[in-house]
Amino acid sequence: MIDLSSTMLGMRGCVGKSVRQISNLLDFPAIVLLYHRIADLEFDPQQLAVSFQNFYQHMEYLKKVYHILTIDEFQESITKRKPFLSRSLILTFDDGYADNAQQALPVLESLNVQALFYISTANIGSRQEFWWDDLERIFLQDRQPPPELKLSVDGRMYSFSTQNFEARRLVYFTLHPIVKKQKPEIREQIFQQLCVWAGVPREGRETHRTMMTTDIQKMSKSKSAVIGAHTHNHVSLSMLSYQEQFDEIQKSKLVLENLTGQKINHFSYPYGAREDYDRQSIRIVKELDFTMASANFYWQVHRWSDIYQIPRIVVRNWGIEEFKQHLKGFYLS
Repeated sequence: MIDLSSTMLGMRGCVGKSVRQISNLLDFPAIVLLYHRIADLEFDPQQLAVSFQNFYQHMEYLKKVYHILTIDEFQESITKRKPFLSRSLILTFDDGYADNAQQALPVLESLNVQALFYISTANIGSRQEFWWDDLERIFLQDRQPPPELKLSVDGRMYSFSTQNFEARRLVYFTLHPIVKKQKPEIREQIFQQLCVWAGVPREGRETHRTMMTTDIQKMSKSKSAVIGAHTHNHVSLSMLSYQEQFDEIQKSKLVLENLTGQKINHFSYPYGAREDYDRQSIRIVKELDFTMASANFYWQVHRWSDIYQIPRIVVRNWGIEEFKQHLKGFYLS
């Protein structure tokens, strides 16, 4: 029997590859690499962390073999339709973890390269973790919570067995997409319940905290860092009304401008898949006078790309050889 689903997936993969090849014959591509954390973690279920050693090797290799553009150079190529040099790329970071300032920035400065750091602002200066880290802290850490969980989410009741690690792991992956789609106030209600149930503090871990005010101000003074906004509460914008989206995006911009004394020109959509933002999101980004916005779907960039929907390649904790192979997939070798 022929597996038609696998065949169709293979055909789509071939079509995508052919489109990239044709595009690259017409115009040198650039790519945008997306990092989140530079840290060595025992648990990393969302695969957001790259170890310091791997990150340093990534940067050394890129510095030797590729053209790491400044953010202004990259933006100018798109806005003025100027061709990219062969093997051009830029570096970006999402979320605003403290290790971006403590671990990533010194490496970038030592190699004299620049990255764009998109920062969510709600947790700045606090010990509160991002919600996905809270979920991991509650369900995947080495502790024994009560054997059953009853949870109310916006009027709907959920019941889960949590009697062993495998059961709690299943709850973690079940709740993740549910929590992601909640508005910030509902999300906070969920975690108030979960922390009481698990007997853990609402305040999080030093290893998972976001930047302090001093971290952001330090980065804003470095030639190796450009600061961008990433909403206030790191929320999926497409589920919000126009006004709610506007408030989320504007607040992050204003907070960062007040902290840095600089105009914030860049924005990235939280999560960044095509279903996580909409036409209203793009309209608001333009209305708020951002000059570039990044998404998070897997593709390359050409001078004709939409500057308000820049695709990016998420970097995982790859060793250097695996990292090289991923870059070759975009015909930049």
